[in-house]
Amino acid sequence: MPYNAKYNKYKENYSRENYDRIQLVTPKGTRDKLKSEADRRGLPSVNALLNILISDAIHISPDPIPMDPAGADTAGDCTSSDDSGKENPEE
Repeated sequence: MPYNAKYNKYKENYSRENYDRIQLVTPKGTRDKLKSEADRRGLPSVNALLNILISDAIHISPDPIPMDPAGADTAGDCTSSDDSGKENPEE
């Protein structure tokens, strides 16, 4: 098997084992708008932009939060320490 074919097979296997693929269907022109936004933010691709936007929208990080043996997360409580009872402290 030629080198390029072996390398391509390796990349395909690696991608299949390490990534999930999600197909997104959007109206015509949306990809161009997303590419423009990715360029504006200095991102290398639409995929990078979508990964950032999805992660921010559902409040996940690229790396899983470590768990202690008892099952409680070690990141602590992510809620505000403001005890005023107001949702917006500037009110």
